Amino acid sequence: MSERHIRRMLRRMAAGEPVQAGAGTFGQAFAPLVFYAQQFGYTYTDVTVGRRQLLIRFEPDPSPQAQARAAENRARYQDAADGGELPPLDPDAVALIKAQGYFAMDHGIGEKAKIGLSVFLVSLVSLAFAGRFGLGVGALVWIGSMALVTVGVFSNRRSHARNTALLEAAGYTLDTGPRGRRRFLPPSDR
Repeated sequence: MSERHIRRMLRRMAAGEPVQAGAGTFGQAFAPLVFYAQQFGYTYTDVTVGRRQLLIRFEPDPSPQAQARAAENRARYQDAADGGELPPLDPDAVALIKAQGYFAMDHGIGEKAKIGLSVFLVSLVSLAFAGRFGLGVGALVWIGSMALVTVGVFSNRRSHARNTALLEAAGYTLDTGPRGRRRFLPPSDR
């Protein structure tokens, strides 16, 4: 993640208004942006997929803990938005942020819908191979692709269980939003 993106986000946050920031990739960009936003009194409220990047929405965090942390960091890292020193990344906090983000991104579409879409796309690709190279090749492509879909489903379930356990152990609670979207909220948001 480029420090330029972090500093741009911090400059926009100086106004105290909600901010939307773009992150190129989930694994490398999402967690540092959220971590630094939290250090300066913001919390992320939503993450969506834009045209070529993730769009993360941040809002000021009114909790007393967040405001105290923000005041301390603003005093300690006065020039953070303008090229000065940034607070050091906390690996444990980053791991929780990643788990929270993966859970939020994973629950945008239900598992049954993902499986149905995968089977449909695999069948289309297999039919294309069957039309071009023969029925045998199409069947092999379908069988191999369905095996990969199965591995992906079980891998996703395992990752989901691991992230859920990590968040619950840290005191996060599962919340269902007004639009039915499920996500984990930090202990201070209860």
